Amino acid sequence: IRRGIALTQRSMISLDDLPDQLVASAGERVNDETVSSASATGFFAQREACVQRFEREYISNLLKQHKGNVKSAATEAEVPRGTLYRLMKSHGLDSDQFR
Repeated sequence: IRRGIALTQRSMISLDDLPDQLVASAGERVNDETVSSASATGFFAQREACVQRFEREYISNLLKQHKGNVKSAATEAEVPRGTLYRLMKSHGLDSDQFR
């Protein structure tokens, strides 16, 4: 997501800005509850909540695929291993959960 934000030339990121593998694995996740709750909080709060959900789900799926191997998961995600560890910590994820 962050890479897509950095690389987009528009004011808003779209599916075209994300890697094909990411888009294919995510599927259709938006539901009426998410859209209707937009009036309950502001745009930035909604965006942050979506990013947090995405990060946790993406990292969890990645670690499952790699059986908890952080190095190979980081390589596939094209992020530094330290970044993946930081994201795992922020989401309360431990690689041992996925072994």
